[in-house]
Amino acid sequence: MNVRPGAAPFMISWLVTGLMVAPLSVALSLTAIMTFQSALSGLTDTSAWDYWEDYIFLFFGIGLLITGYCIGALQKTILRRHLGLEIQRMSLYSALGAALAGVIASHLPALLNHVHPVERLVGCLYDLRAAAQFTLPLAGFMGIFSATQALLLRRYFPAVWRWVLAHLAGATCAGLVVLAGNMVFPAPHNGDILQLILAVPLAALFSGLAMLRLAREARHLQKSKPPA
Repeated sequence: MNVRPGAAPFMISWLVTGLMVAPLSVALSLTAIMTFQSALSGLTDTSAWDYWEDYIFLFFGIGLLITGYCIGALQKTILRRHLGLEIQRMSLYSALGAALAGVIASHLPALLNHVHPVERLVGCLYDLRAAAQFTLPLAGFMGIFSATQALLLRRYFPAVWRWVLAHLAGATCAGLVVLAGNMVFPAPHNGDILQLILAVPLAALFSGLAMLRLAREARHLQKSKPPA
């Protein structure tokens, strides 16, 4: 592994790549979905838009797979360019991880309906359950997705728990920022979109720092190994 001395170029590329994921995956997902819809409407007399309700879960899965693939492909490119590290099947693990994480995370809000209303303890301050309605699925998605990637990364790096922790930290910090903002400036909404927008660069920042640490530790272990 060849870890280049400057961390700044790597972090800049990593952050820019993180910001590119959303527009790229949305564009590719919509293209794939519209192509699928056009094929279906060509076989029947039903309008393409009528398939949204019937195939919503399939479209959701397509979007998750494409998003995960884009994340893995872009991360793999940055690791190869800046760290000289070639990670095989990064895109595959990322695509499967995103699909698994999306399915599980989409069911997490239902768990809050069976939990004692925590907001009663601090009801005068803020509705904590409402704040958790988006934070819990977001953190769940980040945690499951990064854990799936960690199954692959553990072959290359020690202490891959830092990779999972970095993604959870990004989701949690985004939730705390939105929570603090709503407590100071109450809004008629819970800031889900703002929280998602904040989570992307925060997760990219924390995961980039974690990757640098993992790469440097791996390089140090390689140097410390006695020659065969």
